[in-house]
Amino acid sequence: MKQQLCAPLLFFFSCFLFAQETVFVKSTEIGNGIICERAGECFVITPAHVVSESVSDILVRSANRINNTANLIDAYEADLAILGITKSSSTTCKSWDISDQFDRAIDNVSSGFVEYLDEFGASNMVHVNITSKDQTSFIIIPQNANIGFRKGMSGSSFYINYQGEKILAGMLMSMEDDSKQAFVYQIDDIMRTLASFFDVKRQVETTYNGPKRLGVMLLKDNNRYVEVNNKLVTNINKGTSYKAYDKFAENDYVEKEFDNIVLGRSDLVIPSKLRKELDQLFLGNVIFETETNRKNMHTVYVRLNASLYLTNNLNVIDSYSFMGKGLGFDEKTAEKQAIKSLLTNMENQFK
Repeated sequence: MKQQLCAPLLFFFSCFLFAQETVFVKSTEIGNGIICERAGECFVITPAHVVSESVSDILVRSANRINNTANLIDAYEADLAILGITKSSSTTCKSWDISDQFDRAIDNVSSGFVEYLDEFGASNMVHVNITSKDQTSFIIIPQNANIGFRKGMSGSSFYINYQGEKILAGMLMSMEDDSKQAFVYQIDDIMRTLASFFDVKRQVETTYNGPKRLGVMLLKDNNRYVEVNNKLVTNINKGTSYKAYDKFAENDYVEKEFDNIVLGRSDLVIPSKLRKELDQLFLGNVIFETETNRKNMHTVYVRLNASLYLTNNLNVIDSYSFMGKGLGFDEKTAEKQAIKSLLTNMENQFK
């Protein structure tokens, strides 16, 4: 579905090409990093704990055994840091991009390999299995039980193979004490954290010129909400500037966190897929009430209380309350009239 919406929804900047370069980093600790280019200058992304007490004279060694010095530019949350390689160095950087297969790959692959450089500049590889993953990270273990992760591997590149393509999926950030398990931060979330430095503009903002993409989810009143939901999505798609979806990436996440989103919880971890596929969310609660008079005439009231949210931060844009009323000799007819009345009252909302 993502490619149908906008093929390059995976964003990012000029630091992104098919072949990324891993480098060895030596500071207060030893580790690895990934070379990244900005405006013709070379930078290294590495875990902050590798360089936590250094500001200059950090050693960066490439796979062709060329030594360079770097300075600490800035440290970020999630244990990330950016190093600037001195201009006098002989290192050249190439631009690279996150694969447009990234999301599909991480959903369908359960193994990969960690690539790292040792202190001699030699490239090494550890094949691993993914034991668990969430919206921003993986937990990995070596496929060979006799091999463990070791000191100096923080900052290593984690790759997966998908449909013949080698895809950079993340960076190894830390290891458990027994060296048999490691934590990997997904590459798209790394780049989102560093967006301010690299002046990132999402392609969803710069290249997607279609209608605003709206995810619609209504709380259930038994099964009576289904008709409201379906007709609401149809009406939005027919007569508004929105493209509405009632099935979308992270549908389960939104349903699970529905109450927390409505309550405005600030500690929610927003899935990257939700931000990439949708611009806004329309979350509502449908309530039906039925009255019957002495002549057995049915009156059905349907009320929809809803709010519109931005998917990049789940902040409320606006809140609404709509009501429809229907009359009929039987409840089903009255209900249909009530839904029709509700949608008529809503039709100007998403113009």
